[in-house]
Amino acid sequence: MLIDFLNAVLKLPVPITALTIKNPYSSLDFIDDKLTIVDVLAEDALGRSIQVELQLKMHAALAERILYTWANTHKSQLTEGKDYHTLKPTYAIWLMRDRLTTLTSPAAHHCFTVWDRQNNVGLTDQMEIHVIELVKWKVPAALDEESAWLYFFKEAKGWQALPAALQSRPLEAAMTVLRQFSENEAEWHRYQTRVQTQMLQATIEEEHREIREENARLLAERAQIQKDKAKAEQEKAKAEQDKAKAEQDKAQAEQEKAQAEQEKAKAEQDKAQEAQARAKAEQEKAQEHARAERLLAKLR
Repeated sequence: MLIDFLNAVLKLPVPITALTIKNPYSSLDFIDDKLTIVDVLAEDALGRSIQVELQLKMHAALAERILYTWANTHKSQLTEGKDYHTLKPTYAIWLMRDRLTTLTSPAAHHCFTVWDRQNNVGLTDQMEIHVIELVKWKVPAALDEESAWLYFFKEAKGWQALPAALQSRPLEAAMTVLRQFSENEAEWHRYQTRVQTQMLQATIEEEHREIREENARLLAERAQIQKDKAKAEQEKAKAEQDKAKAEQDKAQAEQEKAQAEQEKAKAEQDKAQEAQARAKAEQEKAQEHARAERLLAKLR
């Protein structure tokens, strides 16, 4: 079943013929762990690594987690004594119930590689990350192998039997497993625990995001208040400086006015003294003229 699903989604030039499951644990036992735990980790006959993750709830840093998990899976190939040339491609498939917020495309299946869009050339074939958003997927007119599996993952929860359009040995086996799983109470409770834990984690992450945003808003408001306060103090200081300058200019203007009036008074005083001197000179001239007239009169 897993080989059939992987070949349907990955569509590799050389199909997968055999798989070894590498998970040394049940991921359900580590749902609260912060380690890089994946749902399915396998290696095919060619040494290629395949990671499959079923994501029930979205969160803000999911895109970063997808890349981080792929990187850790790829890095795990380099055990002690191995060199880079021994690395084989690592393929990741993320089957999501909801939308990934960073993907605005209407397409349900995206395949990400290391690619130079400007020059249309790839760096390496070592990386493929497939993101499938089931909420965007619609049943096509004709089902191929991939769409048959996506149809199963999206709708099989409510089926009592496999639809005629999906009749194939892998999907018939998957339907049998689904039926057995639904009837196994212990497995069903483990599944519900996983769902509830992911929902709780998503809620906590959302609360943390809101707290971070609120803290950022409060810090921004505090910074703005400090900025406004500094600006007000600066404007107050400038107003006081302008006032002091205005008073200084007024005092200087009054001083200049007083000096001008003083100079005017001095000029008037000088003019009066000059007129007085001129009057005195004329008086003396008149007196001299009179004296001369008297002398002339005596001589006659």
